[in-house]
Amino acid sequence: MGKVIVKDVLLRNHQDEILVNAGHLSAEKMREVQLDMIADTGAVAVSLPTSIVEKLGLRYIKDVMVMVSTGKRIPVKMYGELMVHIGGREAYTQCLAKDEGAPLILGQLVFEQIDYVIDCKNQQVMPNPEEVDGMMLFDDF
Repeated sequence: MGKVIVKDVLLRNHQDEILVNAGHLSAEKMREVQLDMIADTGAVAVSLPTSIVEKLGLRYIKDVMVMVSTGKRIPVKMYGELMVHIGGREAYTQCLAKDEGAPLILGQLVFEQIDYVIDCKNQQVMPNPEEVDGMMLFDDF
């Protein structure tokens, strides 16, 4: 089906956002970037090249092991907390730092949080069509 590219994804350092809202940091100093990213149905997390993680000033959390598409397990560093803004909805998550040149990946956790689906056939992401009244944040069993 090919890659689904999500245009103009806003990534922001969530700690900066908190400080701006509390009046402890000017909005001009908030660290953020706007990028086109790949919606990856096989990925769980957000992954970014280390240079973008550094530009955002994200806080190191811990080292983790991840399985890449080849099936190989590799160590990577996890950073947070990251705000991801897509189509008027926001998700708050951690991200994995990858080597320079690595693709910018949006994994399933982001899409679950904002109740978006990946439509591979039409090469787009969109609000969950089963939830016509807005986001479904949880199932009540």
